[in-house]
Parts: sequence; structure tokens; C-alpha cells
Amino acid sequence: MGLPTVIEGSNHRPLELTWDLVDQKGAFVKVLNLTGATLSAYIKEANSTDPPAPVSGTLNVVSAVDGTFTWQFGASDIATRGTYEVQFIATFADTTKDRSFKETFIVEDALDV
Repeated sequence: MGLPTVIEGSNHRPLELTWDLVDQKGAFVKVLNLTGATLSAYIKEANSTDPPAPVSGTLNVVSAVDGTFTWQFGASDIATRGTYEVQFIATFADTTKDRSFKETFIVEDALDV
């Protein structure tokens, strides 16, 4: 999946992502079909012992069969510069779940903040 570096407070544009499934070596296998899935995610500061918190933004499926979705950042998702870990969760109608690997997410400082 891979998350890009973002600038703190820059929440105008949603981030569009593709949920890739990989093998044990990290090689791409296919995308996760998100048909019927509800998405959620948790975020925590990397190397912190604090528990993760739900992202404050919204996650919306763009193309279920292509595994694409958007993350419209909430204010607290990118309020403070730092390195974070994010894990996405797809919950399907039958209550089964798929979880992404933890993704590193870097929020760089803005000069005007």
C-alpha cells in the first residue's frame, strides 16, 4: 500500500490508496476486493507505548473490485508532525475482517503552524 509523506494540517485533498495483498516476501499478489466492506483505521505514534486511536477522518471505497479507497484526513490525523503507524481494517458484511500491515506514515512540519 505505502503511505506518502504529508504536511501537517494539509487536509484539503483526500489520499487515494490501493489495498494490495502481498506474499511473505512482500511481492505484490493482487488487490483486496473491498465489495461490501466498511473501512476503519487506527493510528499511533511510532515507537510509542500509547494505545492506537481511531483515525478521525473518513475512509470511503472508490472502486471495490480495484481495492481503491480514500482517506479524507480529520484534523487530528495530521495535526502534529512525527512518524506514525497506521493500520487499515476492512470489515465485511459477514463480520469477517482483513487488516493491512502497519504502514509508516510521516507528517512533516508546516512553516506556518
